[in-house]
Amino acid sequence: MSHSGARQASERLLWRVQEPWSDEPRAYDAALPARLARVEYRPTSDAADACRDATIQISLLDRGPAGATRGAQAFFERTEVLASGALDAVTADAWALAKAEAGVPTVRSATGTHAAAKGLAVLLEAAGRAISPGAIAAAHAPPVTGDRGWRRQMARYRDTQTWIGGTDLWPDGADYVPPQPARIAEAMEDLVAFTARKDVDPIAQAAIAHAQFLSIQPFAGGNGRTARALINGVLRRRGMTTRIAVPVSAAIAAHTRAYQLDWRAYRIGDADAMVESIGGHLARAAKEATASAERLAGLPDLWRQRSRPRGHSAAAALIAMLVEHPMVDAANVQRLTGACQASAYDAIARLAETAVLRCLTSTRRNTVWVAADVIDESNRLISRLASTPN
Repeated sequence: MSHSGARQASERLLWRVQEPWSDEPRAYDAALPARLARVEYRPTSDAADACRDATIQISLLDRGPAGATRGAQAFFERTEVLASGALDAVTADAWALAKAEAGVPTVRSATGTHAAAKGLAVLLEAAGRAISPGAIAAAHAPPVTGDRGWRRQMARYRDTQTWIGGTDLWPDGADYVPPQPARIAEAMEDLVAFTARKDVDPIAQAAIAHAQFLSIQPFAGGNGRTARALINGVLRRRGMTTRIAVPVSAAIAAHTRAYQLDWRAYRIGDADAMVESIGGHLARAAKEATASAERLAGLPDLWRQRSRPRGHSAAAALIAMLVEHPMVDAANVQRLTGACQASAYDAIARLAETAVLRCLTSTRRNTVWVAADVIDESNRLISRLASTPN
């Protein structure tokens, strides 16, 4: 990849039309994404500046309150998947996701978002060592056997030709036709090899890996969400983050038209547009996330002022743990604080009376409570990024 990038090639294929009015095959061009494993990338000065700014802001985030606050990691993963889902028209807010996390009946989209959060967590855990096809597959479809089940998971790529835009009947005339299924495994191995490199700026590497994954479209669905998760995967792989996920999707959401144009530019050989764009989104997301991390760190003191619990009470002990465990029931409170059942119920009652906890369920049986300020901050962070220009 030169100063501007490597242009994507294509191959001419035939599409069999199974319609009553025609059985003649139609010719179409499917993409052949550029190889990245050994390519050289030299950014423009603007792209390099964007990488530098993002590096500074991410360092301040990861090594500041976000890194020191227990519960910040889950908070930012939750926020990232919510914003990423919204880009794919998945309508679930932080409150619906909280219900899914707590096992409370909620909308189907929230259940899917909860699964995506598990997938992101798996990818980040794996990326500390290496990004593998199995880890990417687990980010796309988290295994039911638990977070470590990805080690036994094989990537199941699409086995049919897909395309973006145009008609549903055939791929010719589409806005973009990704590689045919037979090309996917090789393209993904090349992408994984690229993510293992250490001679590319980490921000540029994350942006290019993201754009390349989008260009391959290895799965039948969910490629956008997985491609955005890969940004954080590469950052974790390169040691840019150690404890958190940068909520970059919330920043992208404010500039979706430009984002699509940047991806189109990448496909015709201009990697700088995507690098500069993702660098800017990461810098802005990290800066706003730092503000949220500072608010999270200050919440226990705010809750103590509101509820004024006795020094060694279950309520006092619970307050110190609510950022890390924002969804609780009576059994959770007993386990977390070591209190008896009566003391656990007293703690919940006191914190509910002072608006520290809010009831998440509609029935009195198996009642789940949530630290509302934690959930609201996730929604506020997404809103701030949606309204803040680059």
